[in-house]
Amino acid sequence: METQKDEGYRRWRNLRPFVGWGQKTPQSLLEEGGRVTASFDPPAGVDPALADGDGRVPRVSGVPRELDGREVFAPDTHAGVQRNDFLLQHLVQQVVGMQVMGSGPKLGKEVATGAKSAVAVEVDDLFTTGEEVAFTITPPDSRFTEYRVVVDDQAWKKVSTAGTSTVSLGKLPPGVHSLRVESERFGPDAPSPVHDLFEVVGNL
Repeated sequence: METQKDEGYRRWRNLRPFVGWGQKTPQSLLEEGGRVTASFDPPAGVDPALADGDGRVPRVSGVPRELDGREVFAPDTHAGVQRNDFLLQHLVQQVVGMQVMGSGPKLGKEVATGAKSAVAVEVDDLFTTGEEVAFTITPPDSRFTEYRVVVDDQAWKKVSTAGTSTVSLGKLPPGVHSLRVESERFGPDAPSPVHDLFEVVGNL
C-alpha cells in the first residue's frame, strides 16, 4: 500500500493508545423524532463485553483499527487516564527501553532509567496450615526504606529496611490471601504498590 511508504503514516503507527475501560459509557447516538439521545446499548456487531469505556469515549472508539492490538488498558475515567500510575509507568519504561536499545533519546529529553523505582517482593505461592508465612522485600535504594504491609485489605504492619529483609506474617488461616506492599513515602518517583497472592492449605 502507498500509505505504508509514507513516513508520516509509519510514525503514526508507532502510537500506543491509552484506553480507559470499566466505566459506564454511552455507546451510540440515536436519532428519533428530531431528537438525538445517547444510548448505553452497544450497536449491532459490538460484543456486549466491550460495551464500556472511560465514561466519555467507548472502548471500541478509543483505538483506530490500524492500531488495534497496540493499546494499553486501565480501569480509569476519561479524566484519569492521563494520570493513571500504571499507564505512566508503562510509558516511561517503553521510552527507557527504546533508549537502552542504543539509538538514543526518542521523545524530547532523555528519560533517566531510574525515573520510577520499584520495590521487589517475593512470596511463595503455597503455605501449609501452622506454617509461618513470610516474604522478602527489597527496596530500590536508600531513599525508600519505610513500607506498609497490607494483607487481605487490612493494614498488617510497617516495615523499615534498607536492604533485602524477610517479613513474617505469622500463621494465617487456610484460604487464598492477598498481599500488598506500599511505600510510606509518596511522590512521582516513589515505588508503586506491589500486589501478590498466596494460599494457605491443610497439611499436604
